[in-house]
Amino acid sequence: MADQLVINESHWTRGGAYSTETTGDRIVVTFDVRELGKDVARAIRDAIAEQIKAIKAVASPATLKQRQVARKALARGAAWAVKRYGNQPPGETDRMFNDSGELADHIGVE
Repeated sequence: MADQLVINESHWTRGGAYSTETTGDRIVVTFDVRELGKDVARAIRDAIAEQIKAIKAVASPATLKQRQVARKALARGAAWAVKRYGNQPPGETDRMFNDSGELADHIGVE
């Protein structure tokens, strides 16, 4: 693999054509625990979890309604809700991807 990334583009306009060439260093990212070591892999996991928890975007009205339905089902002990949510009830927040905290709290590193 070359150390430089090169992108050549040609552009046509009414006044003629021109070309551009962009070069840059490649960015290589590995998440392989054997290469990084567990501490680095855990740090990456923690950073991703923090970013998920920091999402401020509000979930759609349909999603918020489903969270209410799921919360009531979990309170009743409905099997599907218990399987999906366990001990963490949904609907604790109106933010996307943060209804029960399961996504951010269960990112696996092996």
